[in-house]
Amino acid sequence: MKARAVLLFLLLALILSPLPSCMAAGMEVSIGDYTGRQGETVDVPIKVSEAENVGSMDITLEFDPSVLALEDVKRGTLTQKSIVEYNAKPGLVKILINDLEGFTGSGSVAVVKFKVVGAAGSLSGLNLKSVEANDADTFVDKLLNVESGSFRVKAERAASSLSCTVSPLKLKVGETVTVSGLLTPGREAAITLTFTKPDGSKIEETITSKPDGSYSYTYSPDVEGSWRVKASWPGSENYKEASSPPASFTVEKPACIIATSTFGSELSPEVQFLRGFRDHLVMETFAGSQFMLVFNAWYYSFSPSVAGFIYHHQAVRPLMRALLYPLIGILHLASATHAAFAFHPELGVVMAGLAASSLIGAVYFSIPALAILEAVRRLKGRMLNPRQFRLWVIPLLASMVLMVSGELTASPIVMMISTALFVLTMLTFTATLVGFGLSRRLHGRLEG
Repeated sequence: MKARAVLLFLLLALILSPLPSCMAAGMEVSIGDYTGRQGETVDVPIKVSEAENVGSMDITLEFDPSVLALEDVKRGTLTQKSIVEYNAKPGLVKILINDLEGFTGSGSVAVVKFKVVGAAGSLSGLNLKSVEANDADTFVDKLLNVESGSFRVKAERAASSLSCTVSPLKLKVGETVTVSGLLTPGREAAITLTFTKPDGSKIEETITSKPDGSYSYTYSPDVEGSWRVKASWPGSENYKEASSPPASFTVEKPACIIATSTFGSELSPEVQFLRGFRDHLVMETFAGSQFMLVFNAWYYSFSPSVAGFIYHHQAVRPLMRALLYPLIGILHLASATHAAFAFHPELGVVMAGLAASSLIGAVYFSIPALAILEAVRRLKGRMLNPRQFRLWVIPLLASMVLMVSGELTASPIVMMISTALFVLTMLTFTATLVGFGLSRRLHGRLEG
């Protein structure tokens, strides 16, 4: 009697006790929701979670054949060592998976490859019509929770366009070229600029366009020859990719000593700043533009050959950069002087010229002036009389009078002569003055 009571109690406890959570929950099989555009090929994975020792699966998937066309069924992440076979007809595919060792875990068991054939806006269900799974050892059916999905055809992406222009079309090694263009419709986007060198090698630079679609990029070519550049972007969710026709530009042998010496160094930004000061401030004034005509005629009479030598002899560049450091500082000071007289651009450029020529004479030509003064002292047996410095007043006043006359008459010839005379006067005056001071100090120490 007691044995029967105990047996009845155990049977009742077994019936009333909750099932294990793994039996209640079961293995989840899902397909999810996907989108694509007409003409695209899409992969739709059939996923499982919490699979345990699954030996086989039998899956039937229904879809709308007017929206999707089946192309293939491939193994999933969990079934790389399994046998995956399928039979298909329009709107239906049956997938059979066998794995003698059994697979465990969460991931995809099959990847269904579709070609999107439906029109924009059409919708197809991805209906897991039937799914069966068995244990690899006991062949017992697995408890499954199945969740179907859907596929929607997105609207076709709109066309976009991209332009690309370069300026200037010809430049020297060490100078810069500006690449600019417009992405239509306007938006912030990653634009890839592909530069093709004369030898056919390519360099890619990625920039971001402005909200209106415009972009601009400054580049320094490093070799002479014919270059090409084109712009491209990968498109977006709503717009197709686009690329521009290639734009060409020619890079010639280096002509500027400063640009060649500083190319690719820490001084490159400084040179670019000074180039902007020259082009956008000095050249915008009458006095400055006429002086630059004279200066360029003199400077470029020898600069290309020297720049070419520096370009082909890299070891010379560090020495040239060391020599140019004071000049960069002097020209920065000249720029600051011009800014102080910004209320009158013509006066500002004259004062900038005064500062630059005086300091260049003192820094770069005082030592040659000292050598000349010493040679004169040895020939004549005496030093230069300080009163003779008054002689510089004559060409200085003459140059100033001529500059005023040139401004009033708008005469290019008068302005070219006067500005050149003004600069040379200040340069030689400060060079001689500093050289004279060095000479007196030198001889004072020797006599002491």
